[in-house]
Amino acid sequence: MSDHLHTNRLIKHGILVMIVGLFSGFGLTFSILGQISLSPIPFVIDYELPGTTSAWARMHTGCLMNGLMLLAFAALRPRFTLSSSQESSISKSLVFIAWANVLFYFFGAFSPNRGLALNETPAGGANWASYVAYVPAVIAAVLLLLVLIRLLANLPSKRHL
Repeated sequence: MSDHLHTNRLIKHGILVMIVGLFSGFGLTFSILGQISLSPIPFVIDYELPGTTSAWARMHTGCLMNGLMLLAFAALRPRFTLSSSQESSISKSLVFIAWANVLFYFFGAFSPNRGLALNETPAGGANWASYVAYVPAVIAAVLLLLVLIRLLANLPSKRHL
């Protein structure tokens, strides 16, 4: 039963993160067009979205990839020899990682340095959005490395296959 709980958590959040990615595709479209419009609907709002087109492209593809990451781990979960508590902590960690990356992509679009640091860099200066983008993303990056190492250690050996 708990196996399904952890798998369903990954699937549910994977789908939700992908939905955010798909909606950000509209932001990408509106950024490219320089207006809010959905052809062939004859409705146009002359509005320049904040953030660059490349930031919207990163959010669109990044969220889709993070959603796929969660779905891939859900599909691969049975291949690992994990205890119930390990499955729980790994699935919760992966969900945090995916949503931290969503924050990174979104708030990075509003940060002069793309959310890559908390201070002035060659990429640009820092502002409030830099903090919201950077802090969860750095935690997520370290956490993902730890999760991947744990998963690698919990693959069955040849003699157990």
